Amino acid sequence: MFKLILIFLIFNIAHGYEFQNATQLESPWYAYLMVLGEPCGGSLVKDQYIVSAAHCFNKVKKDHYTNEEGKLEAAVKLKLGIWKTDRDPDCEPGVDDQICEYHVEIPPNELKVHERYNPNSGRERYKNDIAIIQLTWPPRMSELIKNIDLPDDDDCYEEFEEDVWTVTGFGMKPDKEYATTKKRIDLRMISKEECEDGLGDAKQFYDPKTHICGKGTKGETTCVGDSGGGIFAKSSSGTTLQGVVSFGVSECGTVGAPSGFVRVACYNDWISEKIDEWEDDSDESYSSKSVKSRLNIKRKKQKSKTSSGIYGFFSLFG
Repeated sequence: MFKLILIFLIFNIAHGYEFQNATQLESPWYAYLMVLGEPCGGSLVKDQYIVSAAHCFNKVKKDHYTNEEGKLEAAVKLKLGIWKTDRDPDCEPGVDDQICEYHVEIPPNELKVHERYNPNSGRERYKNDIAIIQLTWPPRMSELIKNIDLPDDDDCYEEFEEDVWTVTGFGMKPDKEYATTKKRIDLRMISKEECEDGLGDAKQFYDPKTHICGKGTKGETTCVGDSGGGIFAKSSSGTTLQGVVSFGVSECGTVGAPSGFVRVACYNDWISEKIDEWEDDSDESYSSKSVKSRLNIKRKKQKSKTSSGIYGFFSLFG
């Protein structure tokens, strides 16, 4: 029974038969993290801040949450503008339509994990599974590095059944090797009932109030290596970070198995408050309301209109 439960430190985007690489310009907000040598993901939400999953940092000592004496930097390596982990810059010789820019590595200045996150709380170990990192300095924005908007606050309470959202990451492939090129999958959002049925024993970790689930058509799932990365929704008005990769079943790529995500909209206030604290420390007196405005939180729900008919062809790993 224990094998049926995924108690993973980090997640991966997997599929049993085929995979598709993300394009070089896809998800330019993606942050590639190495946490004590293990990969995770994150999303750049406002110039200098990365939203990720709390469980990515379970092994980081709390007295290393700040970069005093380089402690946090020693535990967490972070890169932006990355498409290939085995090549820097990403461009391939003889290929004209690729951008040749070096990965941008910026040391983390401070890590904040949700105060009510508890990795030792049994079935609630993935509740409040969210964290935020302040970078030491903001990156220069480019085609390869951009912010992603946060969703509407009301999305915390919305049902998104049949909407199709996208996840990208560098998770482990079926050959047990981590991907060296960013992968992508498209997942259909599902109901509470369908999620619980598909999770099996792992449904004990699912909280419909703060989690949302999605699944692919041929077994596309997230898995070891993708935790903390985002699932995002596209619309005519832009792209929003709807979820953070959190949990799922133990066998990545299981047909019919959903992947579980933290509902970012339920934590908009928390994200804004943490940024507000940092801004205040920098002698910039912004209210939480003003921070939320500058975070470009969407005020009207924009549902994904992409046709679900094409998603069976998109999977991350083969």
